[in-house]
Amino acid sequence: MSGAWPVDPQVGDDGPEFWWPDDHSWVVTTDYDLLSTYIGCSVTTAERILRDDVLEALPVTAQTRVDWYADRPA
Repeated sequence: MSGAWPVDPQVGDDGPEFWWPDDHSWVVTTDYDLLSTYIGCSVTTAERILRDDVLEALPVTAQTRVDWYADRPA
């Protein structure tokens, strides 16, 4: 994957909670209360992210829990 880009100084030290390009072809969100970043993108892009050896990435669905207890058995 390519390198990171600087965050606009107006956003502050924590960065944006949501960001996307003008064409809205993908979205990235990092909830300030949680430890994960989520990427909504095409299947092709998701497959590239999941294959990347540098990133820790897991696939999720609309039913995947997104809270502090998501990784605990039901």
